[in-house]
Amino acid sequence: MDYFCRSCGKPILAPSTPVPCFGPCHGQFHPSCAGFLNLSANQIRYLVWLCDSCQRGLSLQRSELDQQIRKLCGGGREPDGAGPPLPTEMLEMIFRYLGFRDLTQVRLTCHRWKAVVDGSIYLMDEFVLHFPEGVTMDQDYEPDCLLTASGVSISKACIVTVGPWWSALGEKLVEIVLYNCSIALPELANMLRQTPNLQFLYIENLSCPETGDVPKLANFQLPRLEMFDLFDVDPSLLDLMLRVCTRLKHLGYDYYKTSIRLTNSNLRDVGRTLPELRELDVEMRVEPNGCISFLNTMPNLEKLDIFDVNNKVLIDFKDCRSPKLKNLELRAMQPSAWTDVCEYLEAAPHLDSVTLKSCKFNSWSELFRTLPMTRLRKLALESISAPPKSSVSSLFQCYDNLRVLKLSQLALPRKTMKVLFRLCPRLEKLSLTTVRTLDDSTVQELLKKLMRLAKLTIVECPVTDVAVAHIVDHCTAALERLEIERCPLLTQAARDLLERGRQSGKLRAIVAFKQ
Repeated sequence: MDYFCRSCGKPILAPSTPVPCFGPCHGQFHPSCAGFLNLSANQIRYLVWLCDSCQRGLSLQRSELDQQIRKLCGGGREPDGAGPPLPTEMLEMIFRYLGFRDLTQVRLTCHRWKAVVDGSIYLMDEFVLHFPEGVTMDQDYEPDCLLTASGVSISKACIVTVGPWWSALGEKLVEIVLYNCSIALPELANMLRQTPNLQFLYIENLSCPETGDVPKLANFQLPRLEMFDLFDVDPSLLDLMLRVCTRLKHLGYDYYKTSIRLTNSNLRDVGRTLPELRELDVEMRVEPNGCISFLNTMPNLEKLDIFDVNNKVLIDFKDCRSPKLKNLELRAMQPSAWTDVCEYLEAAPHLDSVTLKSCKFNSWSELFRTLPMTRLRKLALESISAPPKSSVSSLFQCYDNLRVLKLSQLALPRKTMKVLFRLCPRLEKLSLTTVRTLDDSTVQELLKKLMRLAKLTIVECPVTDVAVAHIVDHCTAALERLEIERCPLLTQAARDLLERGRQSGKLRAIVAFKQ
């Protein structure tokens, strides 16, 4: 993918490696423009650097920073009257230079610094203890280095038993990842029994040579466990976890990666066992009667991602209710009546995000009638099929709340697309991937109507160089990022247009262009 240098406006072509700015602009620069001409690509990869513009924007003087650090370390709270607080982005960049022990002290300094560390995936990875792959854990095994950690990752290991070291480690664990391991279920229960603060558990491809008596093994609780993902595991493990994790809020499950076959009846049991369940990501086999009444046993459900592996069955949404639902994703599901789905969505007043994949409608109007378009902030449509000449009479209201729209692998009629763009004046992110009906005039229309558009992505669409000219001529200052990939009708002239647009100042966005 080609980037355009934020300094000179010219494309950054191979073999040059773009230098990223870690400041608020997130721009890409030529090594020469950034002053790193002699650095190798590998050195640039690990470089943490701010461009001149971001350095000026983050204008807190070093003396003020030292004063803040001294006061924070002394008082444990944000200092008053010491200038503006250091931006979170800058704090995170500073903390990246610290080792595990120093980060431990940082988290103890004040609430804000702890929040910065805890909110950074990069920094929190320092607190995950990765055991060597292929290790055998038995009564003689002792870890080489055992530091206080918030998480452990064990991969391709044979776990016979864990020694006393696990008790000290497990007490403070909040995250465990087990991948491709072998362990008897009684020993796994023994490990989990010693992790009272566990919040996240991910288990994939786990071999259990011995399952034991599950009711007897379930003589403990994991009161803080909220997220559990399981793939390719023994059914007895799910049975155990449902008994010890009654406050679970997220359950992730892959039909094709496990021997467990979840049905409506199984999921009703899950709902009754886990009254606090907030998120369900499940691939299930819908029974011939199409019933999914398990939804009514999960009144606190906020996020539902459901895929029917037996997609020849007509799903019955009638009388189903999820009153707290906020995010819905339906994949390869065909309802017996979309009007029932409409009633289900209308009964979810907090719903603001919908994703539909591989669904079939009698018309495009039926699709938009089904969705509560005036409430949605995010809508993603992928591989949707409907008659190409169906009417669009249902598109008549202004969808002021919609901020993110993703269209992928579909042939939405051009007239419908143009009407849709006109009705979404506050759209901020638009992604168009393999939209076979997208043409140059539609691109021009969306640029004229979407004045707040901050990110535009066009991938594998039949647009020409004319569409790129429209982007350069009509994009607003709000556009921050433009991504164009693998559009077969674009030529070198499109790249030249983007470069001239950057140089002239018409196009201020970060541009990623790939033919």
